[in-house]
Amino acid sequence: MLINDVILAKFGKLEYLELLKDGHLYFSPIKVLRDDGTLYRGDINEGKVPIDPQKFYINGKSLINDYKLPPPDSLMLSYNNDDNRFIFCSAMINNTILEYSSSENSHILCQAFKDNISQFGEHVIIFWSSELIKRLNTVLDNSIKKFGYLFNPISYVDFTDFLGYNYFIEAQKKHSNFYARYFIKDISYKIQNEWRLLINGLDCHLEANCGEGFLVDIGKFEIAQIYETSTFLDGLRWNE
Repeated sequence: MLINDVILAKFGKLEYLELLKDGHLYFSPIKVLRDDGTLYRGDINEGKVPIDPQKFYINGKSLINDYKLPPPDSLMLSYNNDDNRFIFCSAMINNTILEYSSSENSHILCQAFKDNISQFGEHVIIFWSSELIKRLNTVLDNSIKKFGYLFNPISYVDFTDFLGYNYFIEAQKKHSNFYARYFIKDISYKIQNEWRLLINGLDCHLEANCGEGFLVDIGKFEIAQIYETSTFLDGLRWNE
């Protein structure tokens, strides 16, 4: 079992979730999220790093403090040709989005999560992160073309609070983790409680092998269940 093993919930179309249950693990390119026009899911700053405008200098003088230029509304650092980094996204079902109901003497999903996540699809598949990673490891061990992965919950940061954000980035640099940027989102997305799996080539850059995305066959899940979204969101109960 994984450290920090969690229950994951992937929302979407029934046909795609049935494919996932059968072990067809599909990774979307980052550009899909950057180009998504929906307010609840699309994020043009996906994978980008906010830059503190106070740190911009010319000949040792601050553009803002010395030259008195007005600070920009936003300033982001991105990398060329990273649109096709492949990720798998899901929600975590844990204490972050559960609240206690005294009338039912149990924990239920908070209304804010239910309101937001219901927009992601009419069905949901529930499974364990441990089984997903175990199955992925088996595939990687037997794969001729080597590729690696990283997984983590998303950390939500106030992008306007450069002091707090830069502190987080510096902590990640100590671990030499270039990919940390793909596990950070603005605090406005916090209610989604996202868990993410990123896959990358070790020998060479991974090319799409299924439309725009990357597909890995990890074998059928032993423990996974599909529900209608409304049934799951309104019916989930957890008793300590």
